Amino acid sequence: MIAAVDTNILLDILLPDDSFCRSSKKILDAFNEEGRLVVCELVVAELAGRFPSSQDLRDFLENSRILLLPTERKALHLAGSAWRAYTENPDRAACPHCGGTVSKRQRIIPDFLIGAHALIQADVLLTRDRGFYRNFFKDLRLESGT
Repeated sequence: MIAAVDTNILLDILLPDDSFCRSSKKILDAFNEEGRLVVCELVVAELAGRFPSSQDLRDFLENSRILLLPTERKALHLAGSAWRAYTENPDRAACPHCGGTVSKRQRIIPDFLIGAHALIQADVLLTRDRGFYRNFFKDLRLESGT
């Protein structure tokens, strides 16, 4: 079993977040025992600012038995297609001040890359952001541990 790991699960442990640290550690340990944990380049980039050096980040990933699995072209194309569909139909909300419509917070392309990477190159994505991934990657198995 290959489990892709979203940044939020790792940040729960690194920061640590009292609300999610225990459950995130538990799900990482469970899936680490079942198979292999992987991350894509975007997760590594999002984590990089939390470490004083690239070697410290590399040591963390190795000690956690998390493998950097480069994103395949098929996953890159899927991410771009999902991003395009999202941007062509943005959610709109009423402005509380003027009543006009404004765009809701935009998702960013790394979210789509992480989801596509997990769908194409893993069996499951460990994340707390299940709603977003469920909407855009319907066939992606999601686990959160909470």
